[in-house]
Amino acid sequence: MHKNMILNVINYNNIYKGSSDVSDKKILNGEVDIIYGSPEAFVGDPLWRKSLRHLKVSAIVIDEFHTIATW
Repeated sequence: MHKNMILNVINYNNIYKGSSDVSDKKILNGEVDIIYGSPEAFVGDPLWRKSLRHLKVSAIVIDEFHTIATW
């Protein structure tokens, strides 16, 4: 990856959904650029499913590593 692209990613506010109540509130308040999380974290709660439609984020990264780790 090009060095400038890495610096641009570093300058984003990143949070893992579900890591704490404070981080989840930051997501809902629009203070985050990139959200990481599992599919269950995003769609398991009806409030989050509804909220996802209105978030203004640069990216949502779905983490499926836990599935591979259990194989």
